[in-house]
Amino acid sequence: MTIIAVSAVVLGLLGVRLFPQRTANGQERATAAVRQDRPRIFLHPQELTAWQQRFQQIPALRKVYASTRRDLFGRAQPHGNPYVSSMELQDLALFYLAEGRAKEPLQRAKQWMEHFAAGTLGDHWSHPLVTKAMSLAYDWLYPDLTSEERRRYGEAIVRYAEATLRYADHNAPPPNATWCNQVSDYFNQFYWHH
Repeated sequence: MTIIAVSAVVLGLLGVRLFPQRTANGQERATAAVRQDRPRIFLHPQELTAWQQRFQQIPALRKVYASTRRDLFGRAQPHGNPYVSSMELQDLALFYLAEGRAKEPLQRAKQWMEHFAAGTLGDHWSHPLVTKAMSLAYDWLYPDLTSEERRRYGEAIVRYAEATLRYADHNAPPPNATWCNQVSDYFNQFYWHH
């Protein structure tokens, strides 16, 4: 996938829409606008109530939710493996939204975000996982992040994304391509941890 294609996917996830506008000489050109509502990634605000209700109404989902929450809230700090701790952060962001912006998941998620913001942890396999988790948490927790937290976490997201891109081949043609997949197989399957 090219950098342009990846950028288009990211912009789409963030709710960026192109709108035609006329220039001074009458030509039409597209301009971008970012949705102002949140959450933007994977959910829309109008979907939250039904989504929250599913965690209560579907027995199997309720059971997995409770088990995952119990295990994660039993941890005092992020797991030392960025594969795991990035998934933990996504879970904390999910709990925050599912519980109506509850304070306990918010504080835990911020603790995990601070963990990642402190440096560039992991390696070329986990950097994209951390980028995804930090981006999701940033979007979902946005209303309850201070401007300083937004700046610090935003800088961390960029740092992890740049670390991912430094390792990528950028679609180098053979024989220069290493064919290294900068996103681990864990990105493409369920990865359960305890």
